[in-house]
Amino acid sequence: MQCIYIFRGLRNEQIRISFDKFLLKASDGVSNTECPEDKVIIYEITYDRDTGNETLTNIGVYCKAIIPGPILSPRGINNMMVEFQSDFEGVAGGFQGKYEFLELTDPTCGGNLTSDEHGGGVITSPNYPANYKKDTGCIWHIQLRDPQSKVLLHLQKFAMEGSPSAGCSAAVLRIYKGGGSQPEELCGTDLKPETKMIISAQNNITLKFTTSSSAIGNGGFFIAWAEIIPEVYLGYCSGFKCHANQYCIPRNLVCDKVTHCGEGDTSDEGISCPSTKKMNVVHVILGLILTAVLLLLIGVCVFRRRRKKSRDKKQDLEQEVHFIRGSTVDDENLFTQPNHSQDTNPKVSTV
Repeated sequence: MQCIYIFRGLRNEQIRISFDKFLLKASDGVSNTECPEDKVIIYEITYDRDTGNETLTNIGVYCKAIIPGPILSPRGINNMMVEFQSDFEGVAGGFQGKYEFLELTDPTCGGNLTSDEHGGGVITSPNYPANYKKDTGCIWHIQLRDPQSKVLLHLQKFAMEGSPSAGCSAAVLRIYKGGGSQPEELCGTDLKPETKMIISAQNNITLKFTTSSSAIGNGGFFIAWAEIIPEVYLGYCSGFKCHANQYCIPRNLVCDKVTHCGEGDTSDEGISCPSTKKMNVVHVILGLILTAVLLLLIGVCVFRRRRKKSRDKKQDLEQEVHFIRGSTVDDENLFTQPNHSQDTNPKVSTV
């Protein structure tokens, strides 16, 4: 049996599909990615205006009893299709989902990242380390220039709703590593060892983070990414060679306070990096030296000022004494001048 559901939105809309119930028939031992029996396939539909043809892109295949996470079409893609395939053996509960046509809004997260800037960096959920919110859609696309390079993702912190065994109905992080493989669909708090570190099949990788209207939020994720530089050209690593995992990453990622060598390898932030404690000691010593110099300068200024005041005061006293002495001499001359004039010029009386 085959059932097809096609959703067509307006040019200014995105489509979000979420599932509440999901139980498809599957034999024991069948993995979630193989799905040889009953399954649901979800496609994005792109339209070529020049030819008028439509192209279907498979973005996920789901089976068994694990609820798929919410799916949001990228900006510019407003057509999607859900296909249900079932054989003629056995029955199961089936699935129940919801579709929504959402008006386009300005993106607050996601973006296109390249190796031209730093060759690596960090990707976090919105509001990290605070909880992410409902009705969120983010897409990050990493594209490396060298076709021989690959992208290394290291999921260092991860806390989301749901669980790998029950499904990711409220929030999901999908990682498309290329090469025709199905995306890694991640949620919950306990990641499998093989999903803590993911390497792209080619020189690009895509991450899609989607939450539904029923999401209540959680801590989110912190992912370090780096370019794995190929060694085929020179025969040796032209960047930094990770000690444990032996990856060659850009040298400018070393000692940036984020480990980029992958799970279990912290060599890029090893003993050669200046530690925070050492830097703190240096800062304290420099602070003490600057304080001592400043106090010395203040002391010299105070001493010179006091010395100048003392010198000025002494000069003022000397001038005051000189003035008093000069005034005394002048007064004596003034007082004796009449007598002196009488002696030198006596008055003559006439009879």
